[in-house]
Amino acid sequence: MYLHLNSFTIFPYRKKKNVLRGGLDADICSSERYQPWPIKFYTNISTNCIFLKSVCNEEGQVVYGEGNRNTDTTCRCDYTSGYNFLVKPRHICFCVPSEEDCSCYLKTCPDSSFKLAPDYECIQLRINTSMSQCRPVVNGSVNSNEHQSIIQYVPRENNISASVTWKTFAGISTLFCSIGMLIFVCITKYYHKVYFMDQQSNVELPIVFLKNNVIITKASHIKEKRVGRSMILQIDHVTVKDNGEYCLNIACIKSNPTQLTVKPLFKRSLENVSILEGSKTIFECQTEEENSPIEWFKEGDRVTNNIQNVKTETLPGHIYRLTISQTRLSDCGKYKIKKNGVDSEATLEVKALFKRSLENVSILEGSETIFECQTEEENSLVEWFKEGDKVTNNIQNVKMETLPGHIYRLTISQTRLSDCGKYKIKKDGVNSKATLEVKALFKRSLENVSILEGSETIFECQTEEESSPVEWFKEGDKVTNNIQNVKMETLPGHIYRLTISQTRLSDCGKYKIKKDGVNSKATLEVKALFKRPLENIKSVEGSDAIFECETEKENSDVEWFKDDVKMTYNTEKLETEQGYIYKLTIKHACVQDSGIYRIEKNCIRSEAVLQVKEKENSDVEWFKDDVKMTYNTEKLETEQGYIYKLTIKHAGVQDSGTYRIEKNCIRSEAVLQVKALFKRPLENIKSLEGSDAIFECVTEKENSDVEWFKDDVKMTYNTEKLETEQGYIYKLTIKHAGVQDSGTYRIEKNCIRSEAVLQVKALFKRPLENIKSVEGSDAIFECVTEKENSDVEWFKDDVKMTYNTEKLETEQGYIYKLTIKHAGVQDSGTYRIEKNCIRSEAVLQVKDQWFNNKPSLTPFMKPTLDLKTIKMIDVLLSKFFLHTFVENKGCRKCNFCKNMSLYKCYDCKYFLCKDCSRKHNDENKYQSHLMQLISDSFILNCKFSVEDDIHGERLISDIKCLPNGEIVLVVKSNQVITFSVSGKQRHVIQLEEHSSVMDVVDKNTVAVLLEKKRNVNYSVAIVDIQQIHVQYIRDIAVKCCLGSFIYVENQLYVSDLFGITVINMSGDVNRRFDLSFTPYDMCYDVNSQRIYCIHSDNSELVCIGRDGNNIFTFVDPNLKNLGGLDIDNEGNVFVLCKNADDDFGCVIKVDSDGKSSDVVITNIQLSEFYQDSCICFQLLTNSVVIGTYQTVYIYKKKENV
Repeated sequence: MYLHLNSFTIFPYRKKKNVLRGGLDADICSSERYQPWPIKFYTNISTNCIFLKSVCNEEGQVVYGEGNRNTDTTCRCDYTSGYNFLVKPRHICFCVPSEEDCSCYLKTCPDSSFKLAPDYECIQLRINTSMSQCRPVVNGSVNSNEHQSIIQYVPRENNISASVTWKTFAGISTLFCSIGMLIFVCITKYYHKVYFMDQQSNVELPIVFLKNNVIITKASHIKEKRVGRSMILQIDHVTVKDNGEYCLNIACIKSNPTQLTVKPLFKRSLENVSILEGSKTIFECQTEEENSPIEWFKEGDRVTNNIQNVKTETLPGHIYRLTISQTRLSDCGKYKIKKNGVDSEATLEVKALFKRSLENVSILEGSETIFECQTEEENSLVEWFKEGDKVTNNIQNVKMETLPGHIYRLTISQTRLSDCGKYKIKKDGVNSKATLEVKALFKRSLENVSILEGSETIFECQTEEESSPVEWFKEGDKVTNNIQNVKMETLPGHIYRLTISQTRLSDCGKYKIKKDGVNSKATLEVKALFKRPLENIKSVEGSDAIFECETEKENSDVEWFKDDVKMTYNTEKLETEQGYIYKLTIKHACVQDSGIYRIEKNCIRSEAVLQVKEKENSDVEWFKDDVKMTYNTEKLETEQGYIYKLTIKHAGVQDSGTYRIEKNCIRSEAVLQVKALFKRPLENIKSLEGSDAIFECVTEKENSDVEWFKDDVKMTYNTEKLETEQGYIYKLTIKHAGVQDSGTYRIEKNCIRSEAVLQVKALFKRPLENIKSVEGSDAIFECVTEKENSDVEWFKDDVKMTYNTEKLETEQGYIYKLTIKHAGVQDSGTYRIEKNCIRSEAVLQVKDQWFNNKPSLTPFMKPTLDLKTIKMIDVLLSKFFLHTFVENKGCRKCNFCKNMSLYKCYDCKYFLCKDCSRKHNDENKYQSHLMQLISDSFILNCKFSVEDDIHGERLISDIKCLPNGEIVLVVKSNQVITFSVSGKQRHVIQLEEHSSVMDVVDKNTVAVLLEKKRNVNYSVAIVDIQQIHVQYIRDIAVKCCLGSFIYVENQLYVSDLFGITVINMSGDVNRRFDLSFTPYDMCYDVNSQRIYCIHSDNSELVCIGRDGNNIFTFVDPNLKNLGGLDIDNEGNVFVLCKNADDDFGCVIKVDSDGKSSDVVITNIQLSEFYQDSCICFQLLTNSVVIGTYQTVYIYKKKENV
């Protein structure tokens, strides 16, 4: 600064200010301000120094240096609290706030083992020993204020250059420095400081030694000392690392540098070695000719020749060698040789021979064990050892392999407990070891059993959780469940049990269970119950025969038998010390007493034969399988005795069996085995409609004619015969098989037959259905076929069509569509689709849009009228009825008067009032017409007769609807017949007996109750409609039935006078519950699981549960003469009733809770035999189907008509 005064300017010293003390004078700046040089200070501005010093008070800042009169305060970041400079300053250690950004931020180190150094680098405290360039922070500031750098305070004229001289004595270097007037003050932790005092300013200055311009850090072999006016730097045991330029630094003023050059002691140093495990390692070095001793070290520990694989040598020429034979991984590390305090270091890196070592294995007994390792590419041999013993390939379950890539494998198949132990592989003297631990498969092994004959034997063991199958063996033979008294079980917890009930002597032996190749063995010892068994007796008629045996002392009852017939007389029991003696005495034995006598105790038997010799000739009897035979026998007398013969002509397989001859109660048996004529019999065939079906069988080489039959009807076409070495092959081919070809086929040869069933699956899964349409609407025919990819053709009235057809492919099959857009009356006709010569037909009826209910002109037509006149009359009538319909706003009037109509005639389509309906019925030609109240909820849609030209009358016993809409009838001519909703007959299936009632089992199957035969219970026929197949459940356990039954979840509920019997599908009784009424008819609601019954005696509808509990009883005055019932889609019950005074009936709908009812159909023309009328509900179309006598009526819901 400087100051203008009057006409002259006085420039004060730097770091001083002008002060008015009577005149101009200079004074030192205050401690909070500074003034750099050479800034001029003008006295007319202020008496203070120009700049205010900065304050280090921002986050993370501490004072580095407080500055002086001409410099600002310097700041640094507090690294001890984790702070670092946000922007790197010009100087690494501090920042000048007035010149640069000194902001700090928290710096994060990798983990807690790291900490910031004074240089703001993350260091690991335990490992990093590097020296920092920056001073440390002490108590929140840098050292202390009095120790900061003050080189700015040293006047240029007071700086002293020192002359430096080096002297070297026996490895000791000393630096002498002449520094003038210096005063030593202290030595700090990080570097030496020497201070001197300026005599004018009383300021202390620092002194440090530098090497290559870097401060020399404190070390044990480096010493600094002052001798008089000289500074000495002494280095003991000089090494090559001490080479460099040395100088003295006093307040940033350096002395002239001095070069130190050290000649190395080691002419050839140790070199790092990288070697493969098991090889030989050599460390070698050479020194100058200095005969002082050396020492070897490894990781700081002294190496001696006492170590087994280490050898140290001194060779001529001052060469020193360290040799390690068969180097191990543990030999890795830093090796050092020391001579005269000078070291040479090298690192030994041992590469593992085994890239992948053996690993310990813990395995379950019976499993496969694999030891595997991989070595470096070293083509030497390997050896395997177990517990020190060499392993060879001669061991049965051991296999040793060498795989590509120097991989060595030892495989032990079906590992046993004895395979446990320590395994080792050895290569080039290097081992890799692993332990095999085998866990026993059997936690609990089989145990030997000693048991008395007739008792129950149990072998039981438990294994670890290994879900593999087990096998049982007896004396090496596999044990199966086919053996009568043997049962094998697997219990929870992997427990396996073999039970022998009523153990016999023949069951003795060694038993074994095998699992995963591991066995557990035990021995069964059976002690004979009979110590002395029965013995055969030969006697003459009239003598006494005595059977006697002795058993162990086992106090249970015995039974005696003769020829399997129990005996209760002439027996004795005697007790002895050893056991029991049993006797059977036959006094005055005769020939009929001959036979096999048996004693049983604990189901163990002892048998003996009694032969009583007759006194004269007697007759013989022949038996087959215990059935007496009376034909084809001969008797021849010879000198030696009698010869008896039995001849079986044309023996068949069914003649196989046990044949027996008996004479005087003495028998002789033999077995006849008849070899089947058919080596390969016919097999059942399932075929798709339109495909070829081929029946084929192979017979023995017996050259006689064969005959073919279908359903007992002889066939004479499409047959073949081929001769082979094994026999004859017979074939029957059915080309383009249709559903009608389904049935039982039979071939006969030499009165021997072979049968098989052909089931032809319908090509059309969903055939075409009849369509009734109004003129102008679109008519769409649609069918679904099996997935058989052949072309189809459409026909109308046998004329081929080629337009408006579609084909869609789905997962289930192909969908074919024919669309007739805006169909007119002329489009009516029969439409047909053909595929693989199989066809499906349906009828399209297109009605006039306005007059589909107009009366027919047939009653008015006269034979004399020509066609033109008839059409004209038809047009006039149509216009008349249109006018009438519009005039009455949709309400129809009687076709014969002006009154409103109440009835509609189904046959002539007239709408009639009450009076006209009576006249209409009085006329003879309309006597058979059906009239129905217009107000009915269901309108008669169609009717058809089941009478057949071939079979004649077919009286309906019961009627049901399948889920696909087909109507199934049971008729009294032992047949099940199916019809489409239009009345087209589909299937006729013949039954063995008369049938009464039926119920639906599934979408293609019905169950039919067959009438009872004499001395035989009822039977049930399970009829598969699609496959045309009948399976019989014969002689079910029901002796009385009212002719009503239902199917519920694989059970049949059969009613009788006092309740319901529930039988399973095998015909056995599951349960029965009695009722307080007689259920004459029943139906079942699947959704509510309720059974609805008709109580005809009281005209009641009774609802019960599946357990027979009564839910509700419904009574209505309209419920009279109840005939049948069924359930609709909503759970409502439809009941068929008959009027008391005529043959007409009605249908009453009762809701599912029995709270209300409604008459939905009236004027039903029933048979005079009311019991032949029945009802069912068609769920697919919401229609009521009624069968009576030979006619079926279908009533559709009004909105569906």
